[in-house]
Order: sequence, then C-alpha cells, then structure tokens
Amino acid sequence: MDKETAPNKNTSLLKELLADFRRFIRSVISGEFFRTLKRDFTELKEFYLEEERLKKALLALAKLSAREIGRSLLEEIETFIGKARVHDDLSLIIIKRKEQTA
Repeated sequence: MDKETAPNKNTSLLKELLADFRRFIRSVISGEFFRTLKRDFTELKEFYLEEERLKKALLALAKLSAREIGRSLLEEIETFIGKARVHDDLSLIIIKRKEQTA
C-alpha cells in the first residue's frame, strides 16, 4: 500500500465506524435496540428450554438400542410437527457407547 492510499483507507474505515455508531445510538434512542435484545433473550431462553427437554428425553431413552432411540425421536418429531409443512430435511446420527463392565 502506498502512502497516498493509506490515509484514504483509514478515513473510510473511520467514517464507517462512525456511521455504525450513529445507527446504534438511534436504535437505543428509539427503543429498537432493547426490543431486539429482549427478542434475542427470549429466543435464547426458549432454545435452552428445548435443549433441556431433549436432554431429558435422551436420558429416558438411554437403555434402548440406537435404532429404537432413532425411531422414538422420529415419532416425537412427527407428533410435534403434526400436519405442518416441512421446510427442511432431517438427519439423525445416533452413536451409543458400549457400557464398560468393571
């Protein structure tokens, strides 16, 4: 980079940062920042609760074979989805370790 372009690049970067900061301040003043933060927190909380539910379900299925676990999970998913249109595929990989005997 030559001496002519270095200051221009730094000035451009500074302008972008100031524009981002202004947008952030406007979002705080308008309340949009806090609405977004609240929505993100709610989604995170819902995800955590769903993850906890999945952990409990898997612990309940732990004594079954991998094939039986897969079938049980697919049945639960089909029940949950109901007649809703599916927008994506689903892949399950179930790996079970053999219990070690002491």
